[in-house]
Amino acid sequence: MYLCLLREVPIKPSALVVRRAPVVASGGFDEAWPSGTDWALFIKLSKIIEFGYIDAPLVVMRRTGDATHVKNREEDQTLLLKVLSEEKRQLGKDPQALIEVNTSIAARYNELARLALIAGRKRQAAKSYYYGFAETGNIAMIGKAAAAFLPEGARNALRSAIRQRSAS
Repeated sequence: MYLCLLREVPIKPSALVVRRAPVVASGGFDEAWPSGTDWALFIKLSKIIEFGYIDAPLVVMRRTGDATHVKNREEDQTLLLKVLSEEKRQLGKDPQALIEVNTSIAARYNELARLALIAGRKRQAAKSYYYGFAETGNIAMIGKAAAAFLPEGARNALRSAIRQRSAS
C-alpha cells in the first residue's frame, strides 16, 4: 500500500475505517492544512498498519463547487509536494518507490502548472514545469515549460499532435 500511496490515493477518506490508536500513533491529520491532509495521513498509516478492502459501497459522495479541496487546490498541491519530497528523501535507493514518488511529484507540478495556465499565469506555469523536471528528471516537463508561453490554441494543437503521434 505504501508504494501505491506514493503515486496516488485510491481511498476516499469518507470510506476509511481505522481504529483510533494507529491514527494517534501516526500523528493524525495536520489540522493546519486547509484540505488534502488525508493523503499525508494515509502515507503515515501505511508504515504502521495493513490496509484491507471491502468490495461494497460504503458511502455516498456529493461533490459541490465550493468544496475545500476545490477552493484550496493550489495550496493542497504545494503541501502535498512537501510531503512527497520528504518521503522521497527517506526512500534511499529503492527503484520502484522512486518511480512511484517521482510520478506523483510530476503530477502535482503538472496540476500546479495547469491551474496557473487557467489563471493566465504563464510564467508561473513554466516555473512549475521546470521545478517538476528538476525534482523528477521527467524530460517531458521541459517541453511543457517552453509550451506554456504559447497561446492556448497552439498548446492544444501541439498536445493533440503529440497524442496522435503517440497513438500511432
